[in-house]
Amino acid sequence: TGSGDSTVFDTVNFMTMGTSRVLHDATERYTAIILAGKLDARAPVAYTVCVTAKDYDAPLSPGDTDESYEISAGVSVANVTAQTVWGALRGIETFSQLVVADTKRFALPPTPIHITDHPRFGWRGLMIDTGRNYLTPTSIKMALDGMAYTKPNVLHWHMTDDESFPVAATSLPSPAGSGDCRAAHPYSHYKTQQDVPVARRKPHTPPTAGRPW
Repeated sequence: TGSGDSTVFDTVNFMTMGTSRVLHDATERYTAIILAGKLDARAPVAYTVCVTAKDYDAPLSPGDTDESYEISAGVSVANVTAQTVWGALRGIETFSQLVVADTKRFALPPTPIHITDHPRFGWRGLMIDTGRNYLTPTSIKMALDGMAYTKPNVLHWHMTDDESFPVAATSLPSPAGSGDCRAAHPYSHYKTQQDVPVARRKPHTPPTAGRPW
């Protein structure tokens, strides 16, 4: 970090190139996370974050995808640059963690700030096991948020096992009706339709089912 004064602002504007849905959703999500409803629209001082990647269409393939990024932040503008959209998402997350908020305004550490970063390990994962332990849809979404904050890139959702089959599948309607842990604890087709797209739009691979029942 630099030796100047802290940069103070009231709102943040993300600017992106390309048409990546993942990146577009990320900038909206992180704007809400950073501002947390504190925007004073009367006389806002805006801080601009420009996000660019060389490859906006690269798939997320753990161990192979380049997730490196750089951040250069000045008094009023920060640039997040990366080789792929997934590295750009890592950079946006790091930028959001640099921001300090009080009751009215936001601040960055003294500028200029320059960060060059990349994952130490190509495969960084989390497994959630709902085949043996019921987790509410809310807690699953909290786990997805936690993964975005800490930057793993693999989610293994162990949905089923010998102990239970708590997932309602249109192709296998019978097991879910008799194999869930409790009658009130099945994962409906609607709930999994909500959670899987959420997982895809965050920087980790979509969930996979465990071994079939």
